[in-house]
Amino acid sequence: MNDMEALTPEEKKAKEKKEKRLKRKQARAEFRKGILAKVNRREILLEKHNCGMLPSDYLTAFDLEGAGFSEDDIIEIGAVKINLKTGETEEFHEMMTPRTRLNKYVTQITGITIDELVGKRRLQEVLPEFFDFVGDSILLGHSIGNNDIVQLNLARQRFKLKGYNFYKYFVDTERMAHRLLDDADPPVIKFGLEPLLQKYGVVLTENHRALADAYASYQLLRIFMKNEGRDGILPQIG
Repeated sequence: MNDMEALTPEEKKAKEKKEKRLKRKQARAEFRKGILAKVNRREILLEKHNCGMLPSDYLTAFDLEGAGFSEDDIIEIGAVKINLKTGETEEFHEMMTPRTRLNKYVTQITGITIDELVGKRRLQEVLPEFFDFVGDSILLGHSIGNNDIVQLNLARQRFKLKGYNFYKYFVDTERMAHRLLDDADPPVIKFGLEPLLQKYGVVLTENHRALADAYASYQLLRIFMKNEGRDGILPQIG
């Protein structure tokens, strides 16, 4: 008698359900791995790049906040698109009703409550608008290479949004921080957006909110580029 034959019908059903869930999780992990590989091919090491040959005159700094139970369940998108030639800016900010539930921890760190999200549009309605807003601009954000860009591509796949490609050129200020500061003396311990800005005397009045963090990542990028003597390509914005 094998293991399955020894189980009751209810136990068999539970075991099969668990195995299916595990297979879905494994498939999701493999899919995420593939997305990450594609994303990483588009990273720009701006501190080393020939800034006269950037692939776009626009830079879109952005950040996401999630519901906390599924990484592609995004509840807030905040972005600012910057014209690198003129310094003109355009904002994008949307909050969405979660597909799953809102984690209490997310409320604790962001201040976002479920009451703010009830009645908002769904992510699948907002994503095409955000993708159109970004256009062919270079993406900027803190830890977006491992997280935010991957999350958006996972969501794009979930909702089968055909005709949209979100494998954009990007600059990741967290990765840049490691390249520039890993050998710093005294050593840098924390590489989050807030502690890095505090290191340079900048105190955030609001953090863990998408639009504020988008602006903060651009501020950090300007600090890094100035320290490298290469701040000429990044205009001051409001």
